[in-house]
Amino acid sequence: MTDTYLCMISKQEFESFIEKNPKIAIKLITILSTRLKELYSLSEKIALGDVRYRIIYLLLRLSEKTGKRKNEWQTIEMRLTHQDVANMVGSTRETTSAIMSN
Repeated sequence: MTDTYLCMISKQEFESFIEKNPKIAIKLITILSTRLKELYSLSEKIALGDVRYRIIYLLLRLSEKTGKRKNEWQTIEMRLTHQDVANMVGSTRETTSAIMSN
């Protein structure tokens, strides 16, 4: 965990800020569009793939976001239980454990 600072502004202040700073507005749109594409892709994979494929896809995505490379190994820098993985892919812990042990 890391310390986080949270700042709040009203909707009116935010809209005024965006109007005065169009480059920031474009950057914000780009970030939100990217996140929306990622979420759509993830939801599609989870809805249409079998459990093994969903687990593999999840681990690849987590590896891309938080992974550390050491020689030919890629490590996910998160502590995850089989139950955590099962929850993320919409499966049971038992099924997830069986797939991950193969």
